[in-house]
Parts: sequence; structure tokens; C-alpha cells
Amino acid sequence: RVLLNGDIEAPVPGSYTPGGLRPRITGDITVTGELGSGVLLDGLVIEGDVVVAPGSLRSLTISQCTIAGSIRVEGTPTDGNRELTVTCWRSQVGGIEVVGTVPEIRITDSVLDPALAPALGPPSAAINAPQTHVDITGSTLFGQVDCRTIVVTSSICDGLVTVVDRQRWCVRFSYFGPGSRVPRRYRCVPASDSAVGDAPSYADTTPGSPFYPSLAVTAPSSIRRGGEFGAEMGIHHHLRRPPRIDAANRLVAPYVPAGMNLALFGS
Repeated sequence: RVLLNGDIEAPVPGSYTPGGLRPRITGDITVTGELGSGVLLDGLVIEGDVVVAPGSLRSLTISQCTIAGSIRVEGTPTDGNRELTVTCWRSQVGGIEVVGTVPEIRITDSVLDPALAPALGPPSAAINAPQTHVDITGSTLFGQVDCRTIVVTSSICDGLVTVVDRQRWCVRFSYFGPGSRVPRRYRCVPASDSAVGDAPSYADTTPGSPFYPSLAVTAPSSIRRGGEFGAEMGIHHHLRRPPRIDAANRLVAPYVPAGMNLALFGS
């Protein structure tokens, strides 16, 4: 525990204070639910998979969690969880795999990366949901994405994205790996399925690093400023860094003494 003067309180043998610590779960979590029920997991570190067993669960929400394994919805293509919406909000997940009866997956301000815990054997795909609609906003995904329909905004899908029905919805202000087949693109990189464009570069792709998975300062401007509102694509889109930096430069520039230059480091 941090004291008011900034010192760290010495541990007391036999006493445990959970304040300021995140709950950590070793192993898998299996959930199921009856018609209309929902499950919320918030603020957890899970060293395993989150498994939804066959049932009638209405919603599974993962909020501000780190899941080293994957989210899996089990069952057969003809039964169970027919109204289930899987939501990831500001979380890190190894991957998502759902049975064909699940109608929707929503990913917001999150990272999906199979490399989060390779020792646990997570799937090589970020999303494996060939019969499901996927909605992605302000997120970074590593690995393959397979789904039926998709909506993407201000995100980085750094892998092959294959969409079954490309006549519905659209993708906006986002990057897609080479060879991806997605619906109509609006201000995306590259501009079409057949085009070749800039590729993202990262400050660090090691899970656990404080820079993971930030874009490097050398990343192409089309990606660093290619998100909606001129912000960067990917997980840090919500920070609006580029437009905020531009605003700071405009405000400070008139007060810079003659002969001096204004520079911002680590941006």
C-alpha cells in the first residue's frame, strides 16, 4: 500500500490487503445461463479460457480484463445461445471462437492477440466466427479474422480478414492485412482488397510491455492519423493523440521565443 507521503507500507506477515490489486484467476472460467441472463466479468486477470457452455445466455461482457486464453462459446450449430452477444470492452484477449448460433460479437477499445499466452495454446486466429456478425471499434487485432458480416471503425486488423457476406455494412478509417476481403471501404488502408498500402509498425509487440501495442513514431501517417477525427487507428484511437498534439502546438507556438523551435518528444 502507498502511504500519503509516497512511501510503500512494509508488508505485515499473516496480513493481506487486496486494495489496489487486480484479482487473478488461474485456470478456465465456465459459464452458462438461462433465457435472458447475462454475465459480466470486470477487472480480472484470467490465466485461461472463458468458456460459455451450451445454454440460453443473453450476454457475455468482458470489461477491463486480461484473458491469456480465448473466449469460446461451445455447442452445436443447431442449439444453444441463439441470442448471445459477446462484448469485449477495453480488454486484452487471446482470441474469440464461437459456435454458429451466436449472432453478434462486439469489440471496443480492445486488443485481440493470440500471442498473449502461447504456453496456454490459444488459437492462431483473433476471431473465428464464420456465421456471426462482428462489430469492431478502436481496437487492434493480430491474426486471422473470419466472420459472416463485419463493421469496423478506426481499428487495425493486422492479419487476413475474410468476410462471407461483403454486400452488407462497410468498414471505415481502418487498416486490413494484405489479401483481406471485406465490405466497401471508406478511407481505409489499403483503399481496396486488391491494393497494396502502408503497413503499421509498433513500438513493441511484447505482451506486458508498457508500449504494447502502441504505434511507433515511424509508423506511416496514413495509419497514425488515419482514424476517425484524425486520430490514430487501433487501440489508442480513443486518446486522440495526434489532434491533441496539433492543438498543443498551435496554442504554444505563438509564445516560443525567436530563434527557438518547438518539439514534442515521445509522441
